[in-house]
Amino acid sequence: VSTPNQQDEARDEVQQDVVKPSSTRKRKLSQSLYSTVIEPPKSRSLSGPAKVLEEFGIYLKEPIVAMEVLVNPVDPDSELCVTKPLEYWKSNQCRFPILSEIGRDAVSVAASSGCVERAFSVA
Repeated sequence: VSTPNQQDEARDEVQQDVVKPSSTRKRKLSQSLYSTVIEPPKSRSLSGPAKVLEEFGIYLKEPIVAMEVLVNPVDPDSELCVTKPLEYWKSNQCRFPILSEIGRDAVSVAASSGCVERAFSVA
């Protein structure tokens, strides 16, 4: 036979277990949650030329991008739109950080070349 005081203590313990998980359980749960967010994916750490070559190999395995694509791919009669290399490198700079810098340098037009073209144009 338990006294009302013992019953109250037992009820309080049960409520604490239900409402508040133990601090170690909380800590483990938060550590596992943050570890998936904070830790970068584990991969081989390459540096220098090896990293460039690996990135280039991945780029070469990509499907070829068409020079012209349909504006509306669902409609076969839609207009063709020219693909823009600068937009490609901008959208893929996270996947190819080194190659995107090289691509942007190679494809971009220097600001001074516009004046030269205007000076020699006949129109």
